Amino acid sequence: MERQPNLYLSDLMTGLLVAMAMRRKSVFSLRDSRIDRAMSRLFADVQEESERAGLRVRFRIQPHPIHGDSPAVHQALRDARKRDLASLDNPEFQDVRGKLHREDAAAYFEGLPGSPEMYQRLADKFLQYYYEA
Repeated sequence: MERQPNLYLSDLMTGLLVAMAMRRKSVFSLRDSRIDRAMSRLFADVQEESERAGLRVRFRIQPHPIHGDSPAVHQALRDARKRDLASLDNPEFQDVRGKLHREDAAAYFEGLPGSPEMYQRLADKFLQYYYEA
């Protein structure tokens, strides 16, 4: 039996940042829990897309029941910062700014589990959820 490739939150965050760079959407606020709510809603879509792509989801997104933030999402954003994919602007890290240029972004899809189209669909959903929140 062939093992399913794993999808980690860092993979998802990379794919989302790449797909959003291709759409020229690169700045998101951390001032409220909008990113956390959007990522929480996106998790069901991630599970569906992963099942279709034959991937095993190796993370959960569970917002704090009182504060509404997700430690896993914030860690994934810090990790993206360490990989130079995003910056956390302002002294209090109030904004996430993607650092990828649209022209260079597609190369980052290489090596990620799943297809570029999967990340594009998930980015569309994330943006929808983010702006609805």
